[in-house]
Amino acid sequence: MLVRFLIGNAGTVRQAVSIQCRRQIGVSAVVLQKGQKLEPVQQLYLNKLREYASKSKAADGAMFEVSPKTEKDMADEIDRLTKLYGGGDMTAFPEFKFKEVDFDAVAK
Repeated sequence: MLVRFLIGNAGTVRQAVSIQCRRQIGVSAVVLQKGQKLEPVQQLYLNKLREYASKSKAADGAMFEVSPKTEKDMADEIDRLTKLYGGGDMTAFPEFKFKEVDFDAVAK
């Protein structure tokens, strides 16, 4: 039964196996490269990521390396949004509160 299925769907099976092999080769190439020296572009990218992570951690969640113009633009935008949407903390994620509906009262 399995043989009939494989023979009947040989094209689909071949395509799926081909995709899985390409994915595995792509992943294994990165894993095998860990012990070797990285390419210059990869090394530059990783250095920048590490630099960003350390600066971000040092800034404790705030923006870092910000010009006074950017700070002013951010403050102006927050003021505009506060006026437009009626106040509140525009940098915090909103809290949603849903009232429980009494379906028995609605049905009567």
